[in-house]
Amino acid sequence: MKKEADKIGNIVKAVVGSMVNEKQTDWEKVSLNWEKLVGEPFAKRSKPYRLSNNVLYVIASDSVTAFELSQRKKMPIIDKLKKEYQATSVLDIHIRVGDICQQ
Repeated sequence: MKKEADKIGNIVKAVVGSMVNEKQTDWEKVSLNWEKLVGEPFAKRSKPYRLSNNVLYVIASDSVTAFELSQRKKMPIIDKLKKEYQATSVLDIHIRVGDICQQ
């Protein structure tokens, strides 16, 4: 009887775990995978802080990082979010310079 209960418990954990992963919001996908999306050097100098009305808001520690993210990385980030993470609600990225520790 104990083995059957253990098996049922494992099945329940697996089902609930997969449901949680499927229901992960686009914000969670962005915030949890930021380093994978932009690379370690940019992740150290930037941070997403809000997703609102299909716009991802990012703070960068300096103007060079903000420029690189907005000019060279913006579309690749959006494309990667759609293709690899199925985060379809991010249509644009707004980047500002500020203190990333404050966010």
